[in-house]
Amino acid sequence: MQRSGDDFYLDSVALNLHGFYAGLERLFELIATIVDGTMPRGANWHQMLLQQMGAEIPRVRPAVISEGIRDALDSPALQFSWTPMQTFLDSPHCQ
Repeated sequence: MQRSGDDFYLDSVALNLHGFYAGLERLFELIATIVDGTMPRGANWHQMLLQQMGAEIPRVRPAVISEGIRDALDSPALQFSWTPMQTFLDSPHCQ
């Protein structure tokens, strides 16, 4: 099966999205460990970390992310629809 240019383009978009999310998650881990003094553990530590970053810790720090961002990052499998993604990728921001 031969792959088209679109397949390679989608692969690169997916890789960039993954790298961006992994970078955010690493920043959240550092904030949790250094600033908050506690890093979630267990099977659902990713969700717990998002909850922690969405919460204000009085006299320590404000919420790192908004409730909307937290919910978007915690959505089931971060399911992307190709249509809005294609619209974004075709926009001047990505040219």
